[in-house]
Formats: sequence, structure tokens, C-alpha cells
Amino acid sequence: MKYISRLHLSLLARFSLVSFLITAGIAIALAWGIQYELEQNALRQEAESAADQVVTILNPNLETADLTGPLGETRYAQIDALIRQNVIHQHIVRVKIWNRDGLLLYSDERDLVGQRFPLSDELKEALNGEIATEVSSLAKAENVEERVSFQRLFEVYVPL
Repeated sequence: MKYISRLHLSLLARFSLVSFLITAGIAIALAWGIQYELEQNALRQEAESAADQVVTILNPNLETADLTGPLGETRYAQIDALIRQNVIHQHIVRVKIWNRDGLLLYSDERDLVGQRFPLSDELKEALNGEIATEVSSLAKAENVEERVSFQRLFEVYVPL
């Protein structure tokens, strides 16, 4: 404020300048807040869409035995065909099915199947019945294949 008064501006000019700065600050804060809310809403909708696909496509076709240990070749092929035909598309680049021990039971990237990875917080949430999401930097060990093509991905963990 001292700087503004040293410019020898009239009272009206000072008031106008301060009003402009306050208005600009509010506009910037509102723009940031609206952008953040729109992004969060879009991410929520994607998570809900993924969850709906799991409920309508995967859940009816998975058996309890599928979630206990590695899938046999025939069962893997059945689930893989189901996922490739009905789930994977432009916005879903990878599907993984885990068990409670961190064993990767299914992945559309076949080389990852059968490997054991540490349980992430999001995976723990899904294993406890909650939908969890994360914008991932792909630093986790199980994201080795995704790092080849992407820098970040929106990961959705859906309980089965």
C-alpha cells in the first residue's frame, strides 16, 4: 500500500487499482477451484464407470476359485477374451485382478501374471470393499509395462 501511495495517484486511482488487484486475485482463485472441481468430477465419473463395468461384466463371470490362485490357461483365455471384448478400450489401458496376498491373478499383459507385488493402500481399500483411485506416476513395480507408453495414469481399484 505504501508503494501505491508513493506513485502520487489520486484516491480514485488507488481505489481502482486495489479493487482490480483484489478482483483479479478472486478470479484466479475461483478459476483454480472450478478447474479442480471439474477434474475431480471427471475422475469420479471414470471411477464409477470402471466400477460399473466390473459389476456388470466381470463379477458375474468370475468364480471364487478364480481369486484363490493362478488361473489355468483355459480359464485365463476365457477371462482375457471377456475383458478384451467388453472392458479394454481407449480409456482403459490395463486390467489387473489381484488376490489378497498381492498375487497378480490376471493382467491383459500376460507376462505380469503370477508375480507377487506389495499391496498398495488403494489395493488394500479395494480388498476391503471400497472403490479407490489414484493418479499414479507409475513408479510401483507392477507398472513396469505402463511406464513404456505413459508418464501417469488414473488407476481405479474396484472390489470384486
